[in-house]
Amino acid sequence: MPLAQSENKEAMSVRERDMNIVISNIALIAVCLIWGSGFSVVKETMNVVDPSLVVAMRFGIAAVLLGLFCLTRTKFFKPRVMLVGFLLAIPLYLAFYLQTVGLTGTTASNAGFITGMHVIFTPLLCFIFLKKKLSLYTVFGVLLATFGLGFMSLGENLAFSQGDMMVLGGALMFAVHMVLLSKYTLEYDGIWLSFSQIFWVAVIGFGVSFKHITTIATFANNTFFSLFYLGAAGTAFAYLVQTVAQKYTSPTSTAIIFQTEAVFSAVFGYILLGEVMGVRQWIGAAMILAGILICEMWDLRDTRKASD
Repeated sequence: MPLAQSENKEAMSVRERDMNIVISNIALIAVCLIWGSGFSVVKETMNVVDPSLVVAMRFGIAAVLLGLFCLTRTKFFKPRVMLVGFLLAIPLYLAFYLQTVGLTGTTASNAGFITGMHVIFTPLLCFIFLKKKLSLYTVFGVLLATFGLGFMSLGENLAFSQGDMMVLGGALMFAVHMVLLSKYTLEYDGIWLSFSQIFWVAVIGFGVSFKHITTIATFANNTFFSLFYLGAAGTAFAYLVQTVAQKYTSPTSTAIIFQTEAVFSAVFGYILLGEVMGVRQWIGAAMILAGILICEMWDLRDTRKASD
């Protein structure tokens, strides 16, 4: 091949790679925007829908849509993925249920930042159950985020609200889910693994909310739209885009971009619900974000060292 042709082909390859990175980063920001808005949509929807039914409907809609997509990927299906999906669905259901119920007792803004603390819980769980060593940077990040949680959530009587505590419990369950998920991500197709979890969360959700199912007939059109948005955009589309986009962007970029979810939760909490965060809450939010980023960046550094 002539040298000029080789150089042109290489330049096109670099441009194509850079374009894929840009598109992937934009797509991940869009996912964070959708997830951030989801806190306000859930909180508003629970004015007329029981929290357990919100979770069931959200994942039921997502399961149908992702299931249709999976029909185009039957060659990647492994029967055992459904069993693994059930195992992963238990902490995932608890995470979303606690987060959803917790939103009845806290603001969408608080919920967004507190949910992000699953990044803090993950290394702690790895230390406790997998005997993975904690670095000083990780300990500092955990302490910083914990103090930030106190700044944000402690009331004048120095007590956490029940809503904040339930959302924090949800964050812990998200961390449990992430630790378990890390064992299976390389063994199974990402789309099928996502579908199997979402399917079982929907099954569990409808089982728990069974006595509320008859209320679906009374839903107004805007309630159906909100539930469809949560299921289609906030779950099926978001998980699908995340699975594809993370193949083209770096873990560092992904970690940083994902922190915008909490910021979007505050923005949409203000726009949709009229929530206003005070100075103390913003200080706490900044400390939580800083602690999360420290833990994320140090974990990525350790991962790179291990792979070198």
